[in-house]
Amino acid sequence: MMFIEPDVAGIVCKQTKLVHWVFDALRIDDICDYRKQNVVGLLVTLLSPRTSFELGEMGAVDVVVNALLPYTRSSLEEEDEEEEEDEDEEDLLVEEQYFLESLFHCLSSLLSASTNRVRFAEAGGVECMIQIIKKIKLNYEYYGSALVALDAALKDCPCACDKFVDASGLDIAFPASMDIISTCITHDKEDIEKHLLRIIASLTVGIAAETKNKDKLLSKFEENDAEKTTWLMELFIRNLKICARIEDVLAHHNLKKKDVQDILLISSLLVNSGKASQKTITENGANFFEALTMLYRVILILTNSSSRGRI
Repeated sequence: MMFIEPDVAGIVCKQTKLVHWVFDALRIDDICDYRKQNVVGLLVTLLSPRTSFELGEMGAVDVVVNALLPYTRSSLEEEDEEEEEDEDEEDLLVEEQYFLESLFHCLSSLLSASTNRVRFAEAGGVECMIQIIKKIKLNYEYYGSALVALDAALKDCPCACDKFVDASGLDIAFPASMDIISTCITHDKEDIEKHLLRIIASLTVGIAAETKNKDKLLSKFEENDAEKTTWLMELFIRNLKICARIEDVLAHHNLKKKDVQDILLISSLLVNSGKASQKTITENGANFFEALTMLYRVILILTNSSSRGRI
């Protein structure tokens, strides 16, 4: 019913005890409890742009973060060393994958509300995502999902930005080599690069000036002969060219950016003009204008820091 009529989810949240029952099931300590794995799909169904704020107020953010925390503990690394090929173990692994994917889906919905980003930071969500990225067992499958959550969590949330830096997150935002950016099975290099860029843009704006964390951030742009600064400029030039191409197509059709309400309209114009494929624009190019704005903002901050003798 909730799939057919989304408003039903709001009624369920307000007028029944179902949400509290779901939360209680997800709070069970046993990481492999079948009840947790069964009810998480129900929480995914309940969450929507209309209910994310209300569910956040009811405690959904804390519940989801706490459900993810056990996967960051060292016991998982010990399991990596065990070589059991029992059929039940394989089924459990599949169920755990579904459970984790569902939790990340819940985070994606919850973090669309600004108040939930603060709750996420206060619940230890930023540190949790960083730990998941650093776990060898989880990295290849969930690196991208954790990065997407961090991207959303840091947007317009200064406390999350500070926690990110305090938890050594800058090593994630700025990989050792920008030429070798990690990927995972659900996100390709361009997608990962886009989220890294957004995280950096959020940090440059969200961290207060003249603070230790700001100095740590700016220092990253100085490492390895300003490699990261060069990387940003290359991204800026690349996105500038793509934006120019899109604007040419819009001009050809007598349109302006503000006239285009749906990015799919831009993609269809580009496909019809033979300049790009549908997949290229909708999956990798939907946020080029936004990316260009963010890059310009970062470059301005770096330029101002340079003029003060910081870089």
